[in-house]
Amino acid sequence: MGGRMKGRLLTGAAGLVYGVCGVIGAGIALPSAASADPQPIQEIVVNPDIDFRNRTETTNPVLSYDIEFFQRFEPISVGEMLKRVPGVAFTSDIGEYDAPQLRGLASSYTQILINGRRIPGSGADDGQRTFFVDRIPAELVERIEIIRSPGADMTSEGIGGVLNIILKDGAALEGGYARLGGAYYDDEEVRGSAAVGYGGRAGDITWWGSLDVQERRNPKQKVTELFDDTNTFTGERIFEDDTREGDDYAANGEMEFPLGAGTGRLTGFYVFTDREEREAALAFDSGTLVETADQLEDIDQHSGGLDGEGSFPLGGGTLGLSLGYATFVDDIAESERELAFEGPGPGDDELTLATEILDNTDQELSGGIDYSFKPWATGEIKVGVDILRKDRDFELQAFEREYVGGALDDSDSEYATFDIVEWRTAPFVVAKWQLTPTLDAEAGLRGEYLDRELEADIDGDLGEGSSNDWEFAPSLHVRYTPTRVDQFRASIARTIRLPEFDLLNPVTIDGPRDDDEFEGNPGLGAEKAWGLDVGYERRIVGNGIVGINVFYRDIEDVIELVGIADLAPGTLYTAENVGNGETYGVEFDLSAPLGFIGLPNTGLFGNLTWLDSEITDPDTGRDRQFQNQPNYIFNVGFIHNVPSLGVAFGATYSERGESEEHVPDEIAITSYDGNLDAFVEKRFGDSFVLRLSGTNLLDAEKLEEFTYFDSGAVDEYETEVEESGPVVLLTLRAAF
Repeated sequence: MGGRMKGRLLTGAAGLVYGVCGVIGAGIALPSAASADPQPIQEIVVNPDIDFRNRTETTNPVLSYDIEFFQRFEPISVGEMLKRVPGVAFTSDIGEYDAPQLRGLASSYTQILINGRRIPGSGADDGQRTFFVDRIPAELVERIEIIRSPGADMTSEGIGGVLNIILKDGAALEGGYARLGGAYYDDEEVRGSAAVGYGGRAGDITWWGSLDVQERRNPKQKVTELFDDTNTFTGERIFEDDTREGDDYAANGEMEFPLGAGTGRLTGFYVFTDREEREAALAFDSGTLVETADQLEDIDQHSGGLDGEGSFPLGGGTLGLSLGYATFVDDIAESERELAFEGPGPGDDELTLATEILDNTDQELSGGIDYSFKPWATGEIKVGVDILRKDRDFELQAFEREYVGGALDDSDSEYATFDIVEWRTAPFVVAKWQLTPTLDAEAGLRGEYLDRELEADIDGDLGEGSSNDWEFAPSLHVRYTPTRVDQFRASIARTIRLPEFDLLNPVTIDGPRDDDEFEGNPGLGAEKAWGLDVGYERRIVGNGIVGINVFYRDIEDVIELVGIADLAPGTLYTAENVGNGETYGVEFDLSAPLGFIGLPNTGLFGNLTWLDSEITDPDTGRDRQFQNQPNYIFNVGFIHNVPSLGVAFGATYSERGESEEHVPDEIAITSYDGNLDAFVEKRFGDSFVLRLSGTNLLDAEKLEEFTYFDSGAVDEYETEVEESGPVVLLTLRAAF
């Protein structure tokens, strides 16, 4: 195994990480769209109307989608919700929606918030500061917001944009609901789910609580074929079964109450994932079985957070205080067995047994204070500071034994730890003006000071590093509303992207390919971007809306792997800020009732995002797009309601263009078939709805095409085709 474990510290530490981390991070909560009078649960659970995208009145560009927009298609997780909104792509296995890529950029360019707050990153698999949204149950969510350009009172991370997940709360909802469901998979397995939630009011106190449990399963098959440098099939083919299965348990609670002359709020969120991933592969050469491999990953993940905040009148203004704690704990045990048939007799067989044990703990303690006041009748100023301490402790142990002919031939063990402590301090100021009855503006400045200390131990090879830096993020947003149905927006904002943790590793490890080594760069700087958004949207009669937005990002100090020494036959790589790049695109979305063509009970939904980018590849010197950015993302669907029968049905179709990933001596092109989802429901009175829904009804495939190079010339080609069958869900919902 040698450097097998060390290389995984760079590219991933034993499998995908699917936990989600707490509710709290640095930042002040975004304003809630909840009204003073809570919405009855019946209006959500048993909803005879067709719901469209919300029209937001914020100065900066925000798209908002209530849970009713998604619920009829019965998404299991936030990831399945996000596949329907504009500009969000996933480069995941078929049936998996884990790390969202807003505007098609890598997931680390997307900032994810819960209730307007930053949350800890859980990307231990690739070292990114991302988290994976497919472990947040859709049942906990009130709405999804896409913030295309952030204000200064939010974290400045999110070059691609910000996804804000708003959880249900007692100030917005009143009453209770229950859900029972079952999912049928194409391998004839059945899995269940259940949820219950209730919100109410007692005097001046509002509260909400919910519980959710769901059994998850995703059986997939993959076929890999190898070709030589002339693209001629070599006869080598691998068949693989990959089944991911587990249970998710989630809960959230919220309480809002008077606190002196002000208002207090407590929120909490917890997710536990118990998951197994089983892989079995058979490798053939010209029809002869040459190797078998089996792998099992046992994954336990805990994510949780607790937050308290208060708002108080003070001196003609409002004082805001917040304090929060969030944690993510990840325990993974992976075992692998490989048997290679090297000769005609059993004495020639080679058996490899490998085990890896990963423990990762991420904790964040955050606090904030701000003060808002009105220096003039048509304006407001808000000043404040956010503080965050982040601790990440990563430990990995690996063991390997090789047997030839049944006798022990070689053994190896490796050990690594990687600890990071970060302090982040972010003062900010925001000013808002109502310049005229039809024109308002918001200007702000945010500073981000980062102080980082890190230590690593790779089999006794010790390393440490530190860095500190100031980044400043000004922003300006303007909104013009010439009529009640039209509004124009223009925004300029500075955003950043912090480097992935594994790239900061201060020691030398193996990777990114065989014979290569990687030397971490603890002084690696953040990427910075100037962003421009210009958009227009119009309200359509019947609550519909149509919008178009043009965006541009000029990204500085882009992070890429760079070769710095020849190791013969390999190369020594490091991560550097290699230069600048740019990305741009056009985003169109439509939510429209079709009453104007005689279909008053039909709603049409669609969005199309065209994307492009340019950066100079540090390995080849040629211009290319950013990693894994598709050139388009497309969604279209409809819902038709039959009020006289209490019946509704609908379908959505999703598609994305192919994307490329460039790493040293390798190019991977990824493409997906289109995905079709559909539902039909029957409502019973005001309290019950029975819904049959299906996803991946076209039996979509994922195709990856790899080109490998040696000294700049093509060495070999490889294709991987992955598929997973349809899933059918039967769900009963009740409101009370």
